[in-house]
Order: sequence, then structure tokens, then C-alpha cells
Amino acid sequence: MSNHRFKIYTLGCKVNQYDSASLAARIQAAGFVLAKDDAELAIINTCAVTKSALRKGRQMAARARRENPRAKIIVTGCAVKIYKEEVGKWGADLVVEEREAEEISKRFKNYDLGLKNGIQNRKSKIINHKSDVSCSKMDYENVNIFQKSRYFIKVQDGCRQFCTYCVIPYARGELKSRAVAEVVAEARAVVDAGIKEIVLCGIHLGLYGVDRVTHNAQRIMNLTELIKQLGACPGN
Repeated sequence: MSNHRFKIYTLGCKVNQYDSASLAARIQAAGFVLAKDDAELAIINTCAVTKSALRKGRQMAARARRENPRAKIIVTGCAVKIYKEEVGKWGADLVVEEREAEEISKRFKNYDLGLKNGIQNRKSKIINHKSDVSCSKMDYENVNIFQKSRYFIKVQDGCRQFCTYCVIPYARGELKSRAVAEVVAEARAVVDAGIKEIVLCGIHLGLYGVDRVTHNAQRIMNLTELIKQLGACPGN
């Protein structure tokens, strides 16, 4: 019997694309198969930066239902954070704020996916998978399914600006910079997997490292130093 099939639809920025790739890798690690069509599980990773993005999210949920008539539809991402009540009217089977596979799985715990053959075991594997903002090394085998020859690495998330016109700080939360060693390890892994070009992405790249300070209130790392370390990696 083949493994269960899933598909992820992504709207919005490169950070969202990275989040979808990371989520897909975790679900694959739990034994599911990434499908091009006729999925049993369809996840829509939404954007909330404009009203147009919200409309496109609703249309994407309807499209996922048409393309995968037997699938359970899950909506997650920024639009859920900001417009949860409205998103709840899109007709999805489940609405989950967090993009993490672990969080989605927890919501599945008492929810009938309608899938057969050991779904409880697969859920447990996802729940127990390490939770962070990156894929683990074992997840890179299928990385080019999402990112092809150019690979976007999310090195930073969140924003503290709170501009009057912008919902991003509310959707993405506080500043979160990834550890240098973690970013470098991911860069090396994707180069080994055949990726030729790496692009750093984040919600507020200029503030990379601000949330990582010493007891003397000095930044442990900034974007310039991170780029230097990445440039020193073999293959770059």
C-alpha cells in the first residue's frame, strides 16, 4: 500500500516559500509522499500582507478542493494569524495558526483525517520531530522539488517596527535570528545536494542578530559577518 499523499499551496514571500519547503520536508520525514495532484492532504500556506493576498488565499483553498476532491484541506500561515475568523469561513477542514508540522499534527490528534493504515503512528513521528525554523540534514534529499536550482535560506523571522500600515509584526511575531552554525550547516547541505545559488531571506534582514546579544548588549553576529562565513563554505 502506498504512503499517503500531500500537497502544499503557497502564497506570498520567499520566507513563506521557505516555510512551506520546511513543512513539506518534515511531513515527508514522517512517511508521507509529496504529490502533484490527487492528494489526501492539502495545505494552504497563506499571506496576509494585503487584502488581495487574503482573497487569493480563499481562491487557493477552493482550488485545492477542486484539484484534490478527496483531500482534507488545512489552512495555515499569516492570514490565519490576522484574519482567523474570516479564514474560518473558507470551508477548510482545519485552520491552524502555526506552520510547523508538529503543531498541525497536534491539532490532528483528536481529528479524523479519514486516512487509513497507521495514521496514528505517522502523527506521533511528526509530533516528536525536532521543532525549529529549519529542515534537518536528512530533509534535503527532495529540496529541489520546491526551490529548484536557486535555494532561499530563511535566516531571520519577525519584525519590531510596527508601522501603522503593516500587519507583518502581528503575523510574524518578535525578531528571531537563526544561529550562524545552523545557517552554515544548511548552506553546506544544500550545496552538497547540488544547489548552485543560495539567497538569504527574512522578514527584516537588516536586523539579523539583534535578538542575539551578549551580556554586554553586543550583537553576537550581524548580516555582514554571516555572509562572510557563508562565503567561506566549500563550493561557494
